Amino acid sequence: MSEHMGPRGDRPDAGPANRTFFEAFLSNHRTLVLGILASVAGITGAVGGAGAGADTRDVLAGAGIGALGLILTVASVTALARKPRRGAPKRPR
Repeated sequence: MSEHMGPRGDRPDAGPANRTFFEAFLSNHRTLVLGILASVAGITGAVGGAGAGADTRDVLAGAGIGALGLILTVASVTALARKPRRGAPKRPR
């Protein structure tokens, strides 16, 4: 048996307490909501700023926030899809 294996042959660091910061951060539903809100706010701000005649930097800043929100949303959905699901809930008898 390898020194990196647990007594049952599994990795000892496979539990939820040993996840990295990014795994824990991205697999939270609040991160998904934050990404959606940032994406909507950034794109709305960029379009509104462009319509109001704002400076180029202001429009690009809004578009950048929207793009970062979109990246955060996609990363969060990917992390949530990889997260193992719990078993089916048991019905009371």
